[in-house]
Amino acid sequence: MFTLPSPDSERKSQQKPVEQHKSKKNLQIEGLRSIGLTNPAKPAKRIIESLYVLKAICAFFVISIHVTVIIPHTILQPIAGVGTPCFLCITGYLLYSANRERELGKCVAWAKKCFWLALVFNLFYAVVAYFFYPAALYPWTLEQCLRLFVLGRGIQGSNLWYLTALWEALLVMWLILKYAPGLIRYLPLLFIIAFICRNVEAIPTLTEKYRLLYLYFRLNMFAMSLPFLATGYLIHKYQDKILNSIKVEVCLLSSFLLIFAECLVRKKTGIPCNYFFLFTYPFVVFLILLCIKYQNFTLPIIGAIGKHHSPNIYYFHGFYIWLLSSVCLPLTDSFIPSLCIYIACLPLSFGFNIISKYWITKAWKPLQRTICSYTEEKT
Repeated sequence: MFTLPSPDSERKSQQKPVEQHKSKKNLQIEGLRSIGLTNPAKPAKRIIESLYVLKAICAFFVISIHVTVIIPHTILQPIAGVGTPCFLCITGYLLYSANRERELGKCVAWAKKCFWLALVFNLFYAVVAYFFYPAALYPWTLEQCLRLFVLGRGIQGSNLWYLTALWEALLVMWLILKYAPGLIRYLPLLFIIAFICRNVEAIPTLTEKYRLLYLYFRLNMFAMSLPFLATGYLIHKYQDKILNSIKVEVCLLSSFLLIFAECLVRKKTGIPCNYFFLFTYPFVVFLILLCIKYQNFTLPIIGAIGKHHSPNIYYFHGFYIWLLSSVCLPLTDSFIPSLCIYIACLPLSFGFNIISKYWITKAWKPLQRTICSYTEEKT
């Protein structure tokens, strides 16, 4: 006897292909996650425009320190050294997520990106140094290899230490977040150790005796990346409590006055001013908190530079410094060279961004799809 199918059975038969498709897609995603090629589903991003403005300003500070202009003789010296710590704090701030799996995914993905950037730009500067600044090329000895990976030095000098220190610190953060997340709250204490070790040079009788302390806690993962990454992470985690309990503007002004007073004391007593002050840490913390409080504040052009070009300005500014040095242009006592280098980095940044996006579209995405299909076949 012929009977019509019931609505329930018809509905179930329609759901089966959808469920099979979903299960295949989930297996595909899980397969990619297992080899670190994708992250958990991303929640909607909360854009903090003021942080882009801060990044653009900090990029100029980094250039001005390396060009050695305006900083030694003006009020900017006490705050010029906040550039790199601010970048690290912002990275730590963006690293935090309520989803631990997403945090771990960010650590791996960002560490991979920083590793490849460090490799690419070290090779780039090795070629540039061969033509413009041969003295900067290190001989390939065991000591120099250790300097590259332990001390974070670049092939051409110390300007690329940031990338090496960052990918190393991100891997350490991954280990801590996975196995001992409570340890993060103690990582900012590394700043105090780094401050003491970096100021050993202020005492001539100790400089030679403890030279290794100065070298190993100057510009690397332990001295800079880990304490400020952890600080940015903790700021994001407790930002509501912090903002509700303090007046950020008052704290920022107080920390600025203290860092400026420390600079004056150093000059009076003959202690070298190495852009690494004790009150750098609170000043950076309150600067980030101010940006979070006024997160919609922006300056159209400056914000766009901070959003799209501030990392590339860091990568390329050394090239222009060498170029100007090779033609014997003076790089002291003038605001103009820093500003010119800052602006000159923008065309290179545009080109680098275009090439990067082309590589991702034409090379990385097809490779990712191939791995997806291969994973699906295996499952």
